[in-house]
Amino acid sequence: MTEKVSRRKYIAVAGAAAAAAVIGGAAYYLTRPAPPAPTPTPTPKPTPAPTPAPTATPPPTPKPTPKPTPAPTPSPTPAIEVNFSKDLYHRIYEGKPWDITGSDYESLISKVTKDKFKEKFRKYQPPVRWIPPEGYKEVAKHASSFKFINAGALKDDPATEMNAAIYEYLTGIKPVGVETSSAVLHPKQVTFLSAKVGSPEVLYIDRMFIWDYAIAGWLEPLDDLFDSKLEKVYHPEVLSACKINGHYYVVPGIGKGMMCFYRKDLFEEQGIGGPPKTWEDLVEIGKNLTLDTDKDGNIDVWGWVQAFSSEDPRILFENLWSWIYSQGARILDPKLGYPNLNTPEALNALTFLADLVNKHKIASPGITTYGDKPALDQFLMGKAAMLGGWSWNWPRAVSTFGEDKVGIFPWPKSGGYMGTPEGEHASILDLDAWGVNAFASKWQKYAAKMWCDMYRSYQGQWIETCIENNFGYIMDIYKDPEVQKNFPIVKVFLDYSFKYGVIESLPRCADIAHYSAGYLGAAVLGKADPKKTLEKIQKFIDGIFKV
Repeated sequence: MTEKVSRRKYIAVAGAAAAAAVIGGAAYYLTRPAPPAPTPTPTPKPTPAPTPAPTATPPPTPKPTPKPTPAPTPSPTPAIEVNFSKDLYHRIYEGKPWDITGSDYESLISKVTKDKFKEKFRKYQPPVRWIPPEGYKEVAKHASSFKFINAGALKDDPATEMNAAIYEYLTGIKPVGVETSSAVLHPKQVTFLSAKVGSPEVLYIDRMFIWDYAIAGWLEPLDDLFDSKLEKVYHPEVLSACKINGHYYVVPGIGKGMMCFYRKDLFEEQGIGGPPKTWEDLVEIGKNLTLDTDKDGNIDVWGWVQAFSSEDPRILFENLWSWIYSQGARILDPKLGYPNLNTPEALNALTFLADLVNKHKIASPGITTYGDKPALDQFLMGKAAMLGGWSWNWPRAVSTFGEDKVGIFPWPKSGGYMGTPEGEHASILDLDAWGVNAFASKWQKYAAKMWCDMYRSYQGQWIETCIENNFGYIMDIYKDPEVQKNFPIVKVFLDYSFKYGVIESLPRCADIAHYSAGYLGAAVLGKADPKKTLEKIQKFIDGIFKV
């Protein structure tokens, strides 16, 4: 899933109207007055019966003893059709030792499109496989296939191709991928979910929309896919993003992490010992690496670059988060119950970003035009010495410069710079989650739920992490010595991103990002006051949650 994760574009389409209709309709039926009680009909007085003449009392006739009636046998309690909860930890985490071999395994490999990944699968298999839940054979009798939304072309997603092949092999149910451009994926899902269309049965949900989909009633609850023991195997930040109002509505699919990259060769040329650890380090090192190499009065190498495009609301908004998180702060205010950007930490973050461009002059004014790929291109073309970006940048940087000339460092903590808190290294974790269409028919729901059950299993997450090098979210995979030996990049992800991971599933996130983009971009370029900018954005946020 590397391509879709790295190139995904944001289209802001609010699901709030549908959610409001659902919630509002429920509220009407709960609050409307009860109908008036019927007027009672008067009961006529009884007419007394005439007194009969006395008669002689006949001798009593003995009554036969009635035969005892046997008590009815209670009907057995119907069994759960598909029991996801039974042996949950064993099925998902411990699994069954890998047992798909020979021609059977080769038939699975044949479902993978790209030859380099076919060879990778021939060389490596997950140590264990998923065990389907009790009752899966009954599901297969009623649901021969189901559809899942896929972000982009399946040929670019070898982990999904293999997981789908394994699912069909183990259950007899065929997953059919619906290839959907990332640019239109969310609007397309909103369209058919708003119309209560039940297929595709498996939804692909970016963390920006989890809250909106759940509140709108579009997602089937998945609480029976987790228990307290199984929860401990996943990254805790990621599981918290899968839960809305105390219920699970999605499971972890894949993700990526935010980290920083630097040119080792340029550092050595300038006599710089190592990468920055704090905001202050970033400023000082950035000044030494902002270079006019040909002495023509124009900057040829900028000290720092990151994506901060004001034309892409998602990119600009979430790149501000790194600077908030690195102060040890969060955006979701537990007292308000929704995001709060009118905070000292948010002001520090926006002011620091603006200072990088206008005061310290270590970042190009063009920063507000760079999306994820253009920012990487600046780094790969030698026009920036340090880059803040997603984990998928690392293989591209290594292939361009060689591992001896490029390095990684965790996102710098604020470190008390200019009155900020001491802070912490923090890495935004992205999450693309799987959810079940609430409008699907019963057996199709079961098949879709089994897909979610499989994909978040050790097998499903191992394949994503080790074979395709996306972020899976089972923690022990990253710590496995065998994995670290065979897939060194996994250790890189652990050391520079995964162990510092932060993720928030923010309500109305897309709406806030869309509204704030232009204002934040102007503040970064020094065209607007950061404090007034954040006050204006928070006024909008307060308004949408207090209506």
